[in-house]
Amino acid sequence: MQYIAGPNTSPSNGVQLQATALSCTPLPASPGSCIGSVNLTVTGSALFIALGTGNVISNADPQTYQKDYTVYVTDVNGNAVQGVNLTMSVIPTRYRKGDLTFSGSWQYSNNVSTCANEDANVNGVLDPGEDFNTNGQLDPGNKVLLSTGGPSGGVTTDATGRATISLFWAEEFAPWLEVKLKAQATVSGTESSTFTVFWIGGAASDFNNIQVPPAGVTSPFGRNTCDQPD
Repeated sequence: MQYIAGPNTSPSNGVQLQATALSCTPLPASPGSCIGSVNLTVTGSALFIALGTGNVISNADPQTYQKDYTVYVTDVNGNAVQGVNLTMSVIPTRYRKGDLTFSGSWQYSNNVSTCANEDANVNGVLDPGEDFNTNGQLDPGNKVLLSTGGPSGGVTTDATGRATISLFWAEEFAPWLEVKLKAQATVSGTESSTFTVFWIGGAASDFNNIQVPPAGVTSPFGRNTCDQPD
């Protein structure tokens, strides 16, 4: 017997299939022994993607921070989905200019300006009208490296429905850059995706000593307002 699901999804165990044997003599004590049934869930290949991380930023080397994220893929019932190919990306959204000052820890001072990513269409090309601060380049540019262990930003979920990706950035860019981390998958023509937006940070030990300023005590993007080149 073959069952072909329609275009609609169902609740958990919301579809019941029943079959009756054509040549069967039921036992006297089991009058329904010639009939069998099974409950199914029609999901339509829907996927649910979640991104999560912990509260630890480590050092890949003395100049570089590393932050790991886990990607979870489940079906409509929360079951792990193995073998899903995910495309990952990390794109800058905003950046800040100014200085840090010490007040119990190294924090933004009052002179900080928050600026939009000049690459408005996110194509990596300096198009007419995008160079808002007139310095001849796109700011802030891609300053965070994404590593999946696979080609071209791809990663595949394991038997537990999970995959791990790592982000790396130079210490001087913390905490001056905001990025959007996105995970996307397409199965049977249906696209699922999720994203998280955050300001990149640094290890707490690098921001709690007044005698040792962090590498980015002054923003690498400059100290003036957003329309100025430095």
